[in-house]
Amino acid sequence: NLGIKSDERERTYQEVFRTEETSYWGDVQFMPWAWLDARLKLERSQRDADPSMQQGNFGRPEHPLMRKFYMADRDRDRVLLELYLMPTERFDFGVTYYTTDDDYDATVIGLRESEESSISFNLNYVISDKHTIYGFFTRDEIEAEIAGAASTDAYRWLSMTEDRIDTWGVGISGELTDKLGYGFDYVQSKSDGDILTDDGGGEGPFPVLFTDLSNARVYLDYRFSDRWSAVLDAYREQYDSDDWTVDGIGPLDIDGILNMGELSPDYDVYVVRLFARIRF
Repeated sequence: NLGIKSDERERTYQEVFRTEETSYWGDVQFMPWAWLDARLKLERSQRDADPSMQQGNFGRPEHPLMRKFYMADRDRDRVLLELYLMPTERFDFGVTYYTTDDDYDATVIGLRESEESSISFNLNYVISDKHTIYGFFTRDEIEAEIAGAASTDAYRWLSMTEDRIDTWGVGISGELTDKLGYGFDYVQSKSDGDILTDDGGGEGPFPVLFTDLSNARVYLDYRFSDRWSAVLDAYREQYDSDDWTVDGIGPLDIDGILNMGELSPDYDVYVVRLFARIRF
């Protein structure tokens, strides 16, 4: 398959009145064997933006060279690869990978480049006619380069960011009797974020940003009839995070700024629910 897409947008009360984006793509799907299904897609797009003009707030104008990323000239390349394997009737396995590379070559102040990639693995196994297990793992990585300046005559600084998010989960579901179903799911997601800013002074990187989220859920589903059922649902969710932009900073610790003295959120929650369900 081959395709072309054109997107034109006009905005009012924005620095850029019009953007035009043209995308070209092609994909191929093939099944060399009955147990393998594969797909490859390539896409190239180019966005052109009108000249930027200051809108309002003329007493404190923005840097004249700054461009907002969603209204800036951009060249994008994207690759998508999908593989699905079905070696047996009871087992299937899938792999999905994509990468997106964005270049903002005309931007002097603002987001200059960004690269995002993701790879996912999914599997399902039918233990019997009434029981199924599953599992998955996904890794997302995002890298970006941002340029800024405090004023038109100030030294330009560059900031490089790297974020990585790992998410995985397992679960089982099925039927204990003809009327009683069950399920268990566990999901965990962890992220790390690194920021290195170079303003010519040789500073080291900022502390690592961190989050950790986990969720465990178990449920029973009893069917009284084809239309009525009752569900007993219980789960626990835990969240932990470290954010140097707020941790350890009091309301008056920064000269000239009054903040709320907030901390990185952490919580541990238990929930039990009992509810009825009807199908019309």
